[in-house]
Amino acid sequence: MEAPIDRKRSRQQVPRLIKHVNTAEVNEFDVMLSYSWTTKEQVLGLCDALTEILPGIKIWVDRDEMNGNVNLAMARGILKSSVIIVCLSVAYLVGVAPISHSVELKTTSTSELVEL
Repeated sequence: MEAPIDRKRSRQQVPRLIKHVNTAEVNEFDVMLSYSWTTKEQVLGLCDALTEILPGIKIWVDRDEMNGNVNLAMARGILKSSVIIVCLSVAYLVGVAPISHSVELKTTSTSELVEL
């Protein structure tokens, strides 16, 4: 079991770690949070802390943005975000292998990505 996030400590550290995000850019989202579902509680806590500390920040997180083809939805999140935060865990690394394999097999066509 992963250690819970110390929200007070996290809130103090986040402003030092993240500089102002330029929302004037073309990207629809300022940040995409990529993670394994095994760390969902911690990552959603991070998402809540970011929105509290940086009002107006637009975060792509699967809780709000995932629909249809999972790989395609994640690709759209990546392409439409200024910054990607990867919350790395062993479960995340294990989950990357099937995604890499599907990309190698080209199960997500490039024409679908162009229609973003």
